[in-house]
Amino acid sequence: MNNDITALTTVSPDDPLLTVAEVTDYLRLGETVVREMIADGELPAVKYHRKTLVRQSEVEDYINRHPFPTNNQDNQGEK
Repeated sequence: MNNDITALTTVSPDDPLLTVAEVTDYLRLGETVVREMIADGELPAVKYHRKTLVRQSEVEDYINRHPFPTNNQDNQGEK
């Protein structure tokens, strides 16, 4: 996790900072999973005071890097 406070200076309304709780809601994952993703470097974050913050664009990038299978992909092996 990046602890550099300067990472927060380029915040824009178009790319808000999300708390871990907001990321869990956004991804529909548990808090432990999201914190592991941050600790493993899969999801970049900064620590500001006692809060861990993630840019919304980073969450969207994570989703784009890890696409979910479509129904067609799910059913390919089933008959």
